[in-house]
This record gives sequence, structure tokens and C-alpha cells, in this order.
Amino acid sequence: MSQPKDYDQSERKSRVYKSGFNVVVGSVLIVVVLVGVYWLAGKSNMRLDLTRNSMYSLSDSSRSLLKKLEDRVTVTVYATEDNIPPEWTQRRDELRELLTEYRNVSNGRVQFTFRDVSPGSDSPSEKAAQEAGMEASLMQQSSASEYKLNKGYFGMTAEYRGKGETISFLDTSQSLEYQLSRVINKAAVVNIPAIGLVAPGGNPLMGQPSQFAGLKSQLEAEGFSVSELQATALGDLASLQMLMIIDPQDLSEESLFHIDQYVMNGGKLFVAAPGVQLNSRGGMNSVIPNPPNINSILEYYGLRINADLVEDWTGGRSQGAMTRAGTIIRYKDPLVFITAKGAKESALTKDIPEVMFAYTSSVSRSDRGTSAPVTALLTSSENSRLQAGPFTLDPTELKPPAPEEKTKAQDLAMLVKGSLTSRYAETPAPVLTNEDGTTKTVAADDIMKKSKESAEVVVVGSALLLVDQAIQAMPANALLPLNVAEAFTRGGDLLALRARDMGTAQLRQITPAEARWTQALIIIGIPLLLVAFGFGLLMNNRRRRARYRRIYGNAA
Repeated sequence: MSQPKDYDQSERKSRVYKSGFNVVVGSVLIVVVLVGVYWLAGKSNMRLDLTRNSMYSLSDSSRSLLKKLEDRVTVTVYATEDNIPPEWTQRRDELRELLTEYRNVSNGRVQFTFRDVSPGSDSPSEKAAQEAGMEASLMQQSSASEYKLNKGYFGMTAEYRGKGETISFLDTSQSLEYQLSRVINKAAVVNIPAIGLVAPGGNPLMGQPSQFAGLKSQLEAEGFSVSELQATALGDLASLQMLMIIDPQDLSEESLFHIDQYVMNGGKLFVAAPGVQLNSRGGMNSVIPNPPNINSILEYYGLRINADLVEDWTGGRSQGAMTRAGTIIRYKDPLVFITAKGAKESALTKDIPEVMFAYTSSVSRSDRGTSAPVTALLTSSENSRLQAGPFTLDPTELKPPAPEEKTKAQDLAMLVKGSLTSRYAETPAPVLTNEDGTTKTVAADDIMKKSKESAEVVVVGSALLLVDQAIQAMPANALLPLNVAEAFTRGGDLLALRARDMGTAQLRQITPAEARWTQALIIIGIPLLLVAFGFGLLMNNRRRRARYRRIYGNAA
């Protein structure tokens, strides 16, 4: 029996209404889902970074630092916004994005504010920036028709529980993340290792400062607490996370014993000293062999500073001199050279661009050897040889190696770590002096003869590379002690950040295998997906028609 005509029409209208209603509901649900996804993406800390150097991804060290914050850190950025070159705008925007990431990862503990600084004689914003410790810098703006220099500001402060730290101007040679993590770490005192520094002092009576004041300042700027120690009065060193000894000359037996036992207790030691002495009274050509007596304990660790000078004829510095006839001659000084040969397998040196050495001794394994691993950190070029005496410092008297002469790379800095042997396993300990002036004898059972596995020692055959003038001429010279301090005391968390590429973000290059999988996905995967989708629609339509036939018969 067939259905009535008006009943059939009403059913058809009902199906049309239902179908239209389903389309509207489906569209609304899609919009709701998209809005929800967008909202969740804005609230989420996760994002995909496809840049080659992971420029927009926080490092594990920064994340660890932010998780240790117990209270709010307030960062105030003082940045000029008007009439600035594009690179300044880019850096400011990158810092804003980075601070947003810090705020998200820290669950809101990092808060930030940007303040526009308009340079000018009567500018309140500039006065406020200067009171906060900001320093102006010149901005270069050029076009086809004009060239001008304007003054601008780009620095920041970080405050934590009433303590503030300032970066007067953000360094363009260092990553923003490194500088931001460093200033937050210093303000929040999350990890401020104690370092003892033994270095020749100046002459206060003559108004002469120490030649190594810049090294101390740079260590403190990196967030270390530095105590200057006297080589003649070294006592218990257990409170230090690291000991740095620069050009120690002759140390007392008591000081050597304290240094050795500090290392045996798993301590971290950095030594920079030559194996010769320049005699100023005899002129620049007066050099005598004078290896430091700290060798007496270093040799038991497997290292030694040699009584020689390294000549590097590839990296030697080019100089000029005027003759009596008034002409200028050019010559190479192989005793003052630049090397970029850092050990790529070591985090201490793989990112150091260049280091300038002057009147440097070689460093080698000692005859005693060691079972602990030894790594050469810095070496000269292959075109190098040694002066072992008589010594000549006048570069005009030095002759390049002959073609048949054998030359080789010389080790300039070495690292040993692990279980080390004490000199006092064979030598009696000296009599020690107490603080009240009395003396005491160390019992044999109280002497540590084998070090803990955490012991680490770095030896460099030069002290001149760390004097203020050398660091000013070649800032990378300070990177070696800074990297060693960072790795020895904080695990090297910030080493990669300090050297992170500051160039333009570039997409990561995919490997050939990834390229093949991508091509397969586009050529095969997407068509298959479309076929599967069409097949699914076909099957759904068939089921729907079959259902309508069961309900309405063939007339449906």
C-alpha cells in the first residue's frame, strides 16, 4: 500500500529541514572547535620551533632556572621605540617574545614591563632610564639619501625580593636568552658559586692596580662570587666551588698541600702560568727557564707546564718596524699568535672563536702519567716549534722553519678529570700553621691520597692571555676561564647559550630521508586520504539510501 501524497511531501520537507539543521549545527561545532583550539594554543606553553639553531626554544638550563624561582621576578626593559633601525626593532620584539615564554614557563613568576625611552635633554623617560643604570648607545641609520647617528637605549633590570640586577645595555654579541637568564640568576641568587682567585696583585702604594682585575670583574658579571686569596696564606679551601691560580710563581709547601688536598676532595682547579720568566732587568731578550713549583703536584695528576716557548708561524701576529733609512719593514712575531684550534669534542672550547697567546709555554702529559682521561683543549697550528733555550724574543732574529724541519701542533691547555693521585701519597705533609700562629703536624691517616671522581684540573701554559690588556684586545681570551668556571661549578648549563647564534632565524634544513618521506606523503599519502574519504562518503550514502528504502519503500 503506497503512502499518501501530502504525507510523502511532508516527510521530504522534514528530511530537508533535518539536513539543513545538521549542516548548521556542524558548522557551529567546527567554529567552536577552532576557537577552542586557538584559545588552548594561546594558553599552552608548547610551540614548534623549526629554526636551524632553535632560536625560539628555551634551553633546558633556562627552564631549570625558572622552575627554581620561589617568588616573582620583575623585569623592566628600557628600550627606545621611535626612529630606530630595523635591527633594533627586531631585537626588541625578540626580547618581548622571549619574556612571554619566560612568563609562561615560570607559571607567571616572571613579569615584565617595557618602557619607551625618548632621548632628549628634557626627557623624563631618559632621566628615569639613567637613574635605573641604563647607558645610551649610538644607533646607525642610513639610506640612499642620508646617514645619521642617533642615541638609543636597550637595557633592562631584574628585581627579586628587593634585590636588583642591571644590564645597562644588551650585548649584541651574546644571545638574549643567555643575558636574561644570567641577570635573573644573579637577582634571585639561584646559583652563585664561590670561586677563589689567586693572582698577582698590583702595587697600591704606587697606584698600580692588578693586571688581572678584568678577569675578576668578568667572573662577577657572570654571577660568580669571587674571593681574592693570597698565595702565601692559603688555608682550608673546602668552601670554594673552584680555585683559580694565575701566575703563582713559587708557592709555599703549606699552600701546595692545601691546594692538593682541595683537589683530592673532588675540587676544581684552574692554573694559568708559563714555564719561563721574562727578566725585565735584562731586557726583552732575557728569558730564563722557571717552571712554577705547582708542577710538583700537577705532575702527579698527569700534567706539566714545560720550560719552553711556543713559536706558531701560522698564527703569528704581523708587525711593522721602521728602519734607520725611514722605510717600514713587515715581519711576523711567532711568539704572539692567534689560534682557533679548540677541542671540538669539549664544551669548554668548542665554541671559542679565537684566543691570542703571548710568550706561552707548552703543556704536556707528565712522565708519571695518570689513569684519568686527559684532553688537549687548545693547541697551536701544525706549523709550530718550541724554544727550549737559549731563548730569543726579538721576532726580527727568529727564522721561519725550513721546509725540511719537522713542526707540529703544541698543546697550550689541557684538562684532566677523574681519580687523581696526590703527591703526598709519597711525600710527607708539611707542618701546617694554625690561625693563632701555632703549628700542627698532619697525621698520615688524615691525608687524602686518591681524589674523588669529581676532581677536575685545567692547566694553561700562559698567564699573559688573561691580563687586562689581552682581554681588551681579544675578548674571547676570557671565554676559556669563564667556560671552565661555568662547567666546573654549574654543570655548563649556560655554555651553549653564551655561544648561541645571534643571526637571522633560518629554517632547519631537512635531511634527505625526511625529504623522501615528505614527498611520499604528498604524492601518495594525500591522494590515498582523499580516496578513503570519498569511499567513506560513498558507503555512508549507500547505508542511508538502504535505510530510507526499508522505511519508505521504493518510492523513497
